[in-house]
Amino acid sequence: MTKTKRNLLIFCITIGGLAVIAGAIMLSLYLIFTHDPQTSGEDARRIALEDFGMDEVLVVTGGSPHAEILGEYADKNLGGYIYYVLGVKDGKEMMIVVPHHYKDGSHQIDWPLQHSFTECIAALNEYAGTAVCEKDDYACVDFYDFLPSSTDYGGAVFDTPFALIFEDYIIGENEGQIVISRRTPSGSV
Repeated sequence: MTKTKRNLLIFCITIGGLAVIAGAIMLSLYLIFTHDPQTSGEDARRIALEDFGMDEVLVVTGGSPHAEILGEYADKNLGGYIYYVLGVKDGKEMMIVVPHHYKDGSHQIDWPLQHSFTECIAALNEYAGTAVCEKDDYACVDFYDFLPSSTDYGGAVFDTPFALIFEDYIIGENEGQIVISRRTPSGSV
């Protein structure tokens, strides 16, 4: 190999390497400035504690950005899903909505039932005849943010588009009264 060919080969390899490095830098910058971080359940918990000052988080569960209980925030670019976070601040229950994307901002909303979360859980435990849902179990409670179907839970009728689901129990309200029903494995009561 002649000296000229060797110098040309070194030059081409150097230019190729610099092009790869420049491409990697450009791709990294593109991803940094265009990536839209998505919220996780742990992010929702952190936002509740740090940004909203909750003393304790009781429930973090997913929901729909189209739910009626969101009021003015429904369909306001909340992304594909939201997180509901229920916690305690200064001894009172507090509920917030954390959207799919950080940039959309979190909001405090009113608890949609007339009875508090803890009242609903106490009623569930009374209905079951034992403490089926204790404080350690709150992380397993889901919120159902649409009007539950009476066929899903043995004909129980709800008039509020929100219910709590724990294991095979559903807790909601009808005419201001707590309604609890239980689904059996076959889907009937």
